[in-house]
Amino acid sequence: MLSALYVSIHCILWAICMAYIIYTCGTGGAPVLNGILSWKGWQPISKLTFQAYLIHITVYKYMFYTTRQTVYITMGTALLEYTIEQKDNQHSGSKSSDNVI
Repeated sequence: MLSALYVSIHCILWAICMAYIIYTCGTGGAPVLNGILSWKGWQPISKLTFQAYLIHITVYKYMFYTTRQTVYITMGTALLEYTIEQKDNQHSGSKSSDNVI
């Protein structure tokens, strides 16, 4: 019973809490929290994680296309690869049939 309640509302509560934190920091209602979140020490970490976000698809594709072992693809992986290939094909001008494995 309790787990069903948690599963049904945890995403909504998380979004509401994040929106409240953003609102209170933006309006100056939480100066201590705003000071912690805007600390200059977070900048190197944020730049590093942003760079990891930018290159993770390239690393993923390299690992996927250079492996010589059996690759098990889930529905999520197939959908992600399909959407990325469609986006890459639009930029490169190639047809989707060119990338069939």
